[in-house]
Amino acid sequence: MSGDKSGTVRIWNALTGQTLHTLTGHTDAIEAVSWSSDGSRVASGSDDGTIRVWDATTGELMDVIQSTAGAIKDLAWSPTDDQLAYIGRDTGNQGGLPEIVLPALPALTSILFASSRDGNRDGNYEIYTMQPDGSGVTRLTTDAAEDGFYAVSVSEAYYGLSWSPDGTQLVFMSRRDGNLELYKMNADGTAQTRLTNTSDPEAFTDW
Repeated sequence: MSGDKSGTVRIWNALTGQTLHTLTGHTDAIEAVSWSSDGSRVASGSDDGTIRVWDATTGELMDVIQSTAGAIKDLAWSPTDDQLAYIGRDTGNQGGLPEIVLPALPALTSILFASSRDGNRDGNYEIYTMQPDGSGVTRLTTDAAEDGFYAVSVSEAYYGLSWSPDGTQLVFMSRRDGNLELYKMNADGTAQTRLTNTSDPEAFTDW
């Protein structure tokens, strides 16, 4: 990724040198660019006093953040990608500390959940996805044991479902091998792979 004096940001294919996206909207020179750690977003800082956040895959503008310290001179994502720190032209006159801002998060594209909605095998839970409006329900697992949720009793239950940061995989809990273990699979339900093998329950996942 690069930025130039005209205010244009470009995302390149690092192997071929081909321009993938040309991002316009800044009205002055680009001083800083930064990738989010998961590669899904890029941020650009300009002498026009704004930070622009873009979708790295589509090139779509996601957010425009106005600086409170003048022209942007440097910026960086937090390790969890939920914050941006920046230094502006006037930072030294405002105590010398970087400003912290919260960029817009990517739009929700799919909801992950566990359900026994199909009445499958004595009400065992399976894993599904659906669109944010409730449409497009897709079943991902068809195993004979509980996937994603298991209730031992009224007062004891285990659960585990979470997306990978880039949305291409998910990790889940299952009893399919006789004990509560962790598995991963692709977002379309393929390549289901066991990750743990212990005698103790493994659950409560987070990628």
